[in-house]
Amino acid sequence: MAQQQRLPFARLQALAATSSYRDSSSTNSEISTTPSEESAGTEGEPSTCRPNELRRKRTNKSNQQKPRTSWVFNHIRDEDREKRYLSDNSTLEWRCKYCTQTYELSRGTYIITKHLTIGTKTRDGHGLTAESPRLERAKNQQAAIDLALLQAEENPKKRRRIGNANGDSLNPGIMEILWVNVLAACSLAFRLSDNKQFRTFLEYLNPDIEVWFPPSHSVIQGWVMRQFADQKLKMKEVLLAARSRIHISCDLWTSPNSLAILGIIAHFVDKDGTLQAMVLALKSIVGDHTGESLVMPIL
Repeated sequence: MAQQQRLPFARLQALAATSSYRDSSSTNSEISTTPSEESAGTEGEPSTCRPNELRRKRTNKSNQQKPRTSWVFNHIRDEDREKRYLSDNSTLEWRCKYCTQTYELSRGTYIITKHLTIGTKTRDGHGLTAESPRLERAKNQQAAIDLALLQAEENPKKRRRIGNANGDSLNPGIMEILWVNVLAACSLAFRLSDNKQFRTFLEYLNPDIEVWFPPSHSVIQGWVMRQFADQKLKMKEVLLAARSRIHISCDLWTSPNSLAILGIIAHFVDKDGTLQAMVLALKSIVGDHTGESLVMPIL
């Protein structure tokens, strides 16, 4: 018996209008008219996606947990705001890190907000102030600026003014540290400092940028290297002052440009008694990912 051809849904609709197709539909059991199958293919091509596969994809997508955005999750008992707690009834609940109170998350965060701020009829609140995402973002930005100011004071550098302007509205030390952080976090090219449109945008924000921001990418490269040297020296000092043994862990992953990268991380308790995790190195791995190939970069 000849194998019947599997027709796409668009052609099946056209054939359904003819009487010959209606007469043969009872014996043509192999032809699928399920719209969900055809939606996975293109017109003129057979669909390769089965209903079970589509159902599984929808289920996997629905099971993905969305990141939490409410400020109340900054006050759970775990430092990770994405930590999930289950009650005795296997329902998600919120657990206060300042007391033993818990609330079911299925009822929303309104009662949790009252618990953290003004309190309820049966329990006093903790007197906290509700933090909006904008306020939290501003606090994080200010903390980054304060840290850059501290690092600039600890590692002063000689700098050359460009032009005759004073440039007093900018701190060149803070600007260097913050710009190096942007380059590292966003994987930007050093030559961005040479871009005319980018420099015009910066000058619009602050005309004194021309005094301290170099127009040469080679100078920016020097900024990156000396900030790396400063941070490396600081890491050594922190490790030497550790109160515990230093434990090493490794993580092998593939970079976006298809390089095998071995991350080497140190875990220890610092001089203040805080558990720390510090990245020591990122090594490129060539060849098989065996123990013999990985031990040399670590040593």
